[in-house]
Amino acid sequence: MLIVANGTLTVDGQIWAYGGSGGSSGDSSCASNAGAGSGGAIRLVANTITGSGNLFAGSGDSSAKHAGVIPLETLATNTLSATSTDPVPSRVPSTGPLTNPLTATVEITQVGGQTVPTPPQGVFRGTDVILQTPGLVSVRLATSGVPSGTAVNVVAKPRVGVAPILQSATLAPANCTTAGDCDVTVTINLPSGAHVIEAQATFQP
Repeated sequence: MLIVANGTLTVDGQIWAYGGSGGSSGDSSCASNAGAGSGGAIRLVANTITGSGNLFAGSGDSSAKHAGVIPLETLATNTLSATSTDPVPSRVPSTGPLTNPLTATVEITQVGGQTVPTPPQGVFRGTDVILQTPGLVSVRLATSGVPSGTAVNVVAKPRVGVAPILQSATLAPANCTTAGDCDVTVTINLPSGAHVIEAQATFQP
């Protein structure tokens, strides 16, 4: 079990990850009893961990060698008592900020010259844009925080029938601002029918 919080994580209840008890064979003449399960894992990661609750990850037979693990990772302080856990937890500094430092976005703004509503509803099986005829359709994209020179992939997925259609375009420096906002247009040959169009960019920050 993993619980991650950007601020303070307060444990006032109980979290159990005990191993199961051993089972009985019912007839020792032809079978032996089943062994108990080992303890699980409870990992908490936060800026601060506090509270008066309990964390349990013991084994089903109460054996220390079969106990689970309870790593507690914090950036600031950890005031959860060592007597509040079974087994004793490991306490280590967190590896770094818990927020994503990247805020890059890729957005489809127009399809066939029509503005896509915000937020789009295609993923929920709604209809955002209705095109009068199939064929070549322009798809305009706006990106933020994506470096120029990055390839953007546009995929048109038909709701039924044929395979997805993939088209790529590169963010040209001439189409990007100094703030890292870019726009690019790709053309996709859409057959008739309903499609969901998605766009994504992959880059190394």
